[in-house]
Amino acid sequence: MIDMMNVCLQEVREVLRMLRRPFLLEQSRLARSLRQAYGATDALSAVLEAIREATSSSAAYGDVYSEIIHRCDVKAESTKQAAAAMHMSIRTFFRFRKDAIALVAVTFGRRLRATNTHQVAV
Repeated sequence: MIDMMNVCLQEVREVLRMLRRPFLLEQSRLARSLRQAYGATDALSAVLEAIREATSSSAAYGDVYSEIIHRCDVKAESTKQAAAAMHMSIRTFFRFRKDAIALVAVTFGRRLRATNTHQVAV
């Protein structure tokens, strides 16, 4: 299990990039830890569940965050393509993308801390 107070944004970005090639997720320490934390059968299911959890926690922008992650990380669209499809300027798109990644990182960290706390208490 990963012992961390905050999940590194770079590691989150790497996991999100791996969604394009899900077979790589099992090589990621973070994705494997999420698989354990969620009790999922595979890392892909755990990461996708964490993303759903993260984006659904934002009533105002959750749908936008979800679409950005889906377009850029799952479908591997370029940021320019995704921004155009979402009718956003590149600058606005990157602001939302930064917030989406930060929200996912917070959710990853919260879930991993909760799992570590539970394991220590047992």
